[in-house]
Amino acid sequence: MKKRKPELGKWGCWRFFAQVPQIKKYLPETAVLTQVSLQKFLGKYSSVYVKPSAGWGGRGITKVWKREDSGYSFVVERGKAVHSKTISELYRQLRARQRPGITYIVQRGIQLAKINERPYDIRLMMMRVHGKWEYVGMLAKVAGPNSVITNVARGKGYVSDIDTALKKSLGLSETQRAKLKKEMVTLAHRTVNRFEDWKHYSQIGLDLAVDTSGRLWMIEENTGPAHSLFAKLRDPRMYRRIKEITRIWRKARR
Repeated sequence: MKKRKPELGKWGCWRFFAQVPQIKKYLPETAVLTQVSLQKFLGKYSSVYVKPSAGWGGRGITKVWKREDSGYSFVVERGKAVHSKTISELYRQLRARQRPGITYIVQRGIQLAKINERPYDIRLMMMRVHGKWEYVGMLAKVAGPNSVITNVARGKGYVSDIDTALKKSLGLSETQRAKLKKEMVTLAHRTVNRFEDWKHYSQIGLDLAVDTSGRLWMIEENTGPAHSLFAKLRDPRMYRRIKEITRIWRKARR
């Protein structure tokens, strides 16, 4: 029996996709978390994210930023900020809150576009239909109050249709929105096609982001994305399409 390949995790995915120039340009700089890499990233960027490589659902995601006076602050998922005077103190405090034996990454912080002062990112769904990848839909995941993550359940946020999010946050015209959405779908097809070089999947949920200047980024790639986010949209068509494709899968397995 052929041994099934393991999941890549966040760090493995970053290295895997960084090998493709057309995808790499959308990836925020990322490294394995050490005190040295943390100091390097905070020297280059005003904020960074620290994440478990094998995490999911926003668990353990931490935002770290430089304070205007001196020192650093961080928030784990949501709530009050913790302050640190030095990099070494910051690193110790972060490690004390992390699960033992787990690899963590440090990633450039993106200045996400915001709706009413709340940042959001974008979930884009790709699913196989009769063996071929198909774009199914996308939505915006808006962070909850005092949350540094956009995971709707853990961060107490909400979902929005993508056009409303892009218009409210960046004031994009219909033509500008269409162009950006086309870029997202093109990136999604490149990503799922690259996944073919690793293993076979039936669905991929991409977490994309648009920064305050309108630049597109790819934050994460989810190989087991939940469908329930799309059920929260007012327009039920995307969710119906997801359920229809799921029905086709089940019928094919019989």
